Amino acid sequence: MFLESPESYKFTLHAITAIASPLHVLGIYCILSLTPKNMGSAKWYLLNLHVSCILLDWGITVLSVPYLILPVWGGYPLGILRYWFGVPVLVQIYVVATMIFVVVTSIVLIFENRFYQLYARNSLWRYLRMPFIIINYFLDVTHLLPACFMIPDQGIALEFAYKLIPNLSEQTKAEQIFILSTDFRVKIPFILMGLKKCVETYMFIGLMNRNMNLESRSFAKSENTMNLQRKFFNAIKAQV
Repeated sequence: MFLESPESYKFTLHAITAIASPLHVLGIYCILSLTPKNMGSAKWYLLNLHVSCILLDWGITVLSVPYLILPVWGGYPLGILRYWFGVPVLVQIYVVATMIFVVVTSIVLIFENRFYQLYARNSLWRYLRMPFIIINYFLDVTHLLPACFMIPDQGIALEFAYKLIPNLSEQTKAEQIFILSTDFRVKIPFILMGLKKCVETYMFIGLMNRNMNLESRSFAKSENTMNLQRKFFNAIKAQV
């Protein structure tokens, strides 16, 4: 059936991109042209997140279109990077995996920016934030390198995959399946990166909530200002 085929999967992702791309462009216009001046400090962080999401979207739905085979860490691409440019599968995996964590870092930095602008401009954090940002992006682009240097023998890895998933279709077996790993140790950097991003995000959310509650009790800002800050903060959380 067509709905069970890789072609259906590829068509669906392309259709999503065709619908989403005009909305992406509209989003860029809104951020650049309609962001109020008093939100200028958040404007570029919002744009950074939006552009990162666009690149990840196009990377998955057009450029690579990864057809995953789980629970093994394997699959094959269906995108234009394979059919038009002949880009190696490992390079495509590296780019997409890197973009996933770049997007998550962009989310972390939105919360970090709000915390810094509102509560930490005159604190020790103003000296630590740039190393924090640089280290985050450095880990984003290097976390996959251990897996890239530990690629298993593809013949042995495919035999392992066929034994683990005996009902793979002949159509799938006929493709150039690439197995990234059969060893759990290679997955550890992914798990640690995911945990790190979660801790960072919830840390800044917690700091924001704590400081907002303290401000509301001390009446350091007007009620209207506090309400606007809460609305913007809640809007960011809802979007994330």
